[in-house]
Amino acid sequence: MFKILSATALSATIALTSLSPTAAHAGNDEIGRIIFGAGVLAIIAAAVNASQDDNDRDDPRRTYYPPKEVHNHKTVNRIVRQRPPSPPPPPRVDVRRPIQKVETRKPVQLSRVVPSRCGRSYKVSEGRRVYFMESCLKDAGIRTSSLPDQCERILDMPGKREDRHGWNRGCLQSNGYTIR
Repeated sequence: MFKILSATALSATIALTSLSPTAAHAGNDEIGRIIFGAGVLAIIAAAVNASQDDNDRDDPRRTYYPPKEVHNHKTVNRIVRQRPPSPPPPPRVDVRRPIQKVETRKPVQLSRVVPSRCGRSYKVSEGRRVYFMESCLKDAGIRTSSLPDQCERILDMPGKREDRHGWNRGCLQSNGYTIR
């Protein structure tokens, strides 16, 4: 609005100055009136400009909403398409050795055969390992106290499940146990 008003006033001034064929001489009174009129005109133009600025803030057409997918970086502005989230990896089982037990009785020589149906494969930090679980071995009639202590592991199950006791297959085989 201010630009339009200024352009109109300038064009009117240029047009009117070319109409007078003789030079005009102004006295002190007339110069004061001209300065006063220019000041009033400047105040009116400033008020119009301020009211126009207030109207722009409320106009929804003049509000800028950036696209949601644009990432503003210092050097590059580009649209990044987000991929759907990948499924979480399968939970890993943490394995640790139990506290060593002190054997007070004489070990009894029992069968050195472990049923293969008790073996369970778990993903651990070194890869996949097979452990023979305590509950299955007891159900099969094997005394877990006779199994080698160095092969026993505590399996820390993911989530809120209880820890499980198991014996490592490779360790049992190296200690002379047969898996059937």
